[in-house]
Amino acid sequence: MSQSKEFEAAKANLSLLKNDPGNEVKLQLYGMFKQATTGACNQPKPGMLDVVGKAKWSAWKELGNMSKVDNFLRIIFYFLYINA
Repeated sequence: MSQSKEFEAAKANLSLLKNDPGNEVKLQLYGMFKQATTGACNQPKPGMLDVVGKAKWSAWKELGNMSKVDNFLRIIFYFLYINA
């Protein structure tokens, strides 16, 4: 299976998780998906009153300039870990 197909399968299977992985895991996955699909964070930091937007932005920004390939693999392995 190609990386793209594995990535799409991991993305689709997120809704099949039996237990809610928690907000921290969801934020990490959000950052990884943004990095994989958009690349490095290129958006300005949201205002201090946008708590959710700021948390999402931080999760994405923390990944820096990680390559898309490295990030695809990270998402797949991360998903396998939380789904175990």
